[in-house]
Amino acid sequence: MSYPDKRPLGLTLQEAFDWFVPIQAGDCRLWPASITKAGYGQFKHNGRHHYAHVVAYERHHGPVPAGMEVDHIDCVAPCCIEPTHLRAATRKQDMENRRGARCDSHTQVRGVWWHQGMQRYMACVINGYEKYAKTFDDLDEAAAWVISKRLELFTHNAVDRREAS
Repeated sequence: MSYPDKRPLGLTLQEAFDWFVPIQAGDCRLWPASITKAGYGQFKHNGRHHYAHVVAYERHHGPVPAGMEVDHIDCVAPCCIEPTHLRAATRKQDMENRRGARCDSHTQVRGVWWHQGMQRYMACVINGYEKYAKTFDDLDEAAAWVISKRLELFTHNAVDRREAS
């Protein structure tokens, strides 16, 4: 969809948000405009940048509680603005719900990397200030261990819980 160069002046935050028509992708509604490097939808209103998923959350659930942030529950794309895919969570809970491995991971398994010095796979789960680590000869065993440890320790890891069921 093509948009005029500028939105009309004098729009409320919700009207500015509604000016963009989301793209339907399965159950997700994806933000069609500006995206941050991390993949989150954003737009500018009255000189301030706003995250699209936060505006979508607040529109349907009310203000984000103090000390909380908006977490995506059941979607892969951080530019999803579907209100049923958004929840308020603490920073720790939001980090528990990360999807997949880091983009620079050679194993493509979250929390598992090859330790060159030991010639073994290192598996690690961090829960707040506690760190759990173990080494493995086999990548599949390391992957199974980190998933089981996250299931044991984390309360908001929808991805692991969905894959385990």
